[in-house]
Amino acid sequence: MCGYMLLKWYCDECGAWYTSDEVKVKDCETFDSTGECDQWDLVKEEESDAGGLCDDCTREHDADA
Repeated sequence: MCGYMLLKWYCDECGAWYTSDEVKVKDCETFDSTGECDQWDLVKEEESDAGGLCDDCTREHDADA
């Protein structure tokens, strides 16, 4: 599995995976001997696989807590 998956967490409320850091790594298809990605596609904003922003989901969670 690509190492960058460790940067993501699943939001049950939003039903999507979100990044846990400011930098999201996408489309990792090439791995080296350590299992890390050889190529990184960095995104400056946190995004979810559902197309929303991580912050939007986090704010909803904070309001529910």
